[in-house]
Amino acid sequence: MTHGEVVILRLLMSKDMYGYELDRLIEENRIRQWADIGFSSIYSILNKLERKELVTAYHNKQPGSPERKMYQISSHGKNELRNEVKTMLAHPAKGKDDFGVALVVSDVLEEEEFRGCMRIYRERLQELKSMFQNEIPHSSKRKDRVAMAIDRSTCLIDAEISWIDQH
Repeated sequence: MTHGEVVILRLLMSKDMYGYELDRLIEENRIRQWADIGFSSIYSILNKLERKELVTAYHNKQPGSPERKMYQISSHGKNELRNEVKTMLAHPAKGKDDFGVALVVSDVLEEEEFRGCMRIYRERLQELKSMFQNEIPHSSKRKDRVAMAIDRSTCLIDAEISWIDQH
């Protein structure tokens, strides 16, 4: 399952929603900063989930507003989400990333170019760490596991900065 599918299914666990409402929640909670969810992909993800029978759709008409297509997670969707979360939590990332690939082939750069890129990368890691630290929950509205995810991100950034400093 993609990040988008997992996040949307989780959001639908709390209540039925229409696409724009899901997109608004993703934006308000800054989910795009840590999950790979395209800005305009909500409806294509919802259609894919509907085809897989992980969500069902129905039309809802409220007085004074247009008819909206609402989405609801199915029991099959709840089971698949639980299985996917267990899989994602139990398996470390495979280490396939742009930085790793570029590092392996970075011998095409002059030493000064390489060192310059590493300095820029380190600066951007510091900026990213600051952004995550500003996200640490200061109210009871944010769940402990969100705080754990943010703490994990900052620890990983610290480890990467330390690794750069050693090299």
